[in-house]
Amino acid sequence: MERYDVIVIGGGPIGSVAAREAAKAGSRTLLVERRSKIEGPIACTGLVSPHTLSVLGVSSKSVLRKIRAVVGHAPDGSRLSLRSDEVKGLVIDRASLEGELIAEAASSGVEVLLGTAGRIGKSGAVALISDRGKDWAEAKVIIGADGPNSRIAAELGLTPSTPPFLAV
Repeated sequence: MERYDVIVIGGGPIGSVAAREAAKAGSRTLLVERRSKIEGPIACTGLVSPHTLSVLGVSSKSVLRKIRAVVGHAPDGSRLSLRSDEVKGLVIDRASLEGELIAEAASSGVEVLLGTAGRIGKSGAVALISDRGKDWAEAKVIIGADGPNSRIAAELGLTPSTPPFLAV
C-alpha cells in the first residue's frame, strides 16, 4: 500500500490547487481524478471574477472573453444595461483552465492519477479504482474536492450542515 502525506480526490480547480500547494509545502501528494481526459462539457458557466486567475496562480490562456458590459432582460420586456471601462468578469474555457492547473500540480511534484475514482475504505485508506483494477493508498490528510455532491463527504458521514473542515 502506497503512503502519502496528502491525497486529494477531485482534480477540479480546488483539488488541483490544494494538491499543488501541499506539494509545494513539502508533502508527498497524490491527486486522484475520475475523468481520464480533462475536456468538456464541464458543468460550469465559465463566468468568473477577473481576480480568479491570479488567485489560482495561472496564466490567462483559458480566457475566451473579457466582460465590461451586460444587458439584463426582465419578463415584462424591460431591459437594464450596465457598462464599465474596467473588466468586471471573464468567460473562461474551463477544460483549458483545469488542464493548466493539473499540469502545474504535476510540475510541483504531485503524483496525478487520471481515470481513477477514489473511495474511502473502512480502514480510512483510499481505494483507487480504475479500469486497471483496484489499489489502496493511505494518507495523513484526505481532501475531498469532488464537488458539491461529494461522495467522499458522504462516505465520511459529513452532511451539508457539517463545518467545511475535518481535523484528522
